[in-house]
Amino acid sequence: MSQNRSAERIYKLALWLLVILIPLIVFFLWKNNYSISAPIDDGKFGTFGDFVGGVLGSVWSLCGVLLFYNALKEQRADFQTNRTALDKQVDALKTQSEEFKLQRQEFSLQREELKQSRNVFKEQSKTLMQQRLDSIYFSLLDLYNTVVSELNNNCPSGNYFKELRTELYAQTLGNAHLINDYKTSNDIYLGVFYSKKEELTHYFRLVYRIIKTIDDSEIDDEEKFIYIKILRSQLSENELLALYYNSHSYYGENSYKLILKYNLLKHLPSISKLEVYKFLVPKNIDGKPIILDGANKKDFDAKNAFRLRFNNEIFTLIQSFIDRLEREYYADDFDKSRISVPLPLHEDILISIESSDLNEMKIEISSSRDLENIALAKFDLGRFQKYLELIFFDRFICAMYVPKEQTSGFIDVRKTSKSVVFELRSPKKLQLNKDMI
Repeated sequence: MSQNRSAERIYKLALWLLVILIPLIVFFLWKNNYSISAPIDDGKFGTFGDFVGGVLGSVWSLCGVLLFYNALKEQRADFQTNRTALDKQVDALKTQSEEFKLQRQEFSLQREELKQSRNVFKEQSKTLMQQRLDSIYFSLLDLYNTVVSELNNNCPSGNYFKELRTELYAQTLGNAHLINDYKTSNDIYLGVFYSKKEELTHYFRLVYRIIKTIDDSEIDDEEKFIYIKILRSQLSENELLALYYNSHSYYGENSYKLILKYNLLKHLPSISKLEVYKFLVPKNIDGKPIILDGANKKDFDAKNAFRLRFNNEIFTLIQSFIDRLEREYYADDFDKSRISVPLPLHEDILISIESSDLNEMKIEISSSRDLENIALAKFDLGRFQKYLELIFFDRFICAMYVPKEQTSGFIDVRKTSKSVVFELRSPKKLQLNKDMI
């Protein structure tokens, strides 16, 4: 409204100047006589033009300046209005931004609450699942103990699996072949199994179901191993022997993968298996086994205790070498890995292990003295050589469930008076079963 009033004032000022100018023009022409036929007075009209141009032009120029000044004022006022509107928009955007920030914080809090709720729900689900698994697992363990107790109660000696082992040993002596045909021991086991199939089948199925229940559960592998170790602690060596041969048979073909995965037979020593036991039992000159009673039994047990310790230490050493070989094998500058240390329980004898590939290994036992004059693991050199062949074949082939068709040419032995070398070769990576966690 103020801008319109300013323009109106300028227009009125221009009009008043024009009104004042008209009397001046009349006064300028006062007392002049005009005739159409009279000649034009150029001087008069020139003076009049100068007067009109000077006065009227100045008036209009002043009006133009005033109008321009008014337009600038109006434009400045518009700028100020726009700036005020822009400031309001900026304030509005800031307000929206603050609102969005608050909403984002609220969403973040809600998301955190949902996350915490989800974690609580997961923990509750895990707890319920754990409780359910514990209930099933320990119920199965109770059932397992009941089954074993019933087997023992129905056995004349009161120890079912010890009697089963004795029966296996009795039929194995003098019959089983060595490493070239370890299937013989499995066939002997099947002969005993068929005579006790009804009670043994129930037992094996129950043990398999306990392991399968843990394996199928949704807990992590570390927790699974805790449950398996509880089961493993319940199994006697006699039970482990039965589980071992059953897993090598047609009836246990689905169980060997779980046995390997959880190292279920970890505490079954090689010297308890039929092929090795047959080799260890002392024999008469005619080749018949000596009856183990009294002093013979005591001496036999003492030697086996020594050999058991020997086996544990030498395979701990071999496992350490395999782990080192696997780490070095994939290095860019790998050529060959080798270790040389005193032979376990024989400090004056060296065992050297070397390999340039995961599928082969050379194990050399050497001494500066004549090995023929040294009792190695309570054996003379010839029987020590055969013993290690059996043990290597058992741990790398039998215990790893390597198919029979892949065992050809597995081991080669070279012997001198001061060293014996075992060269192991396999179509697949040489490895020993161990706890993964």
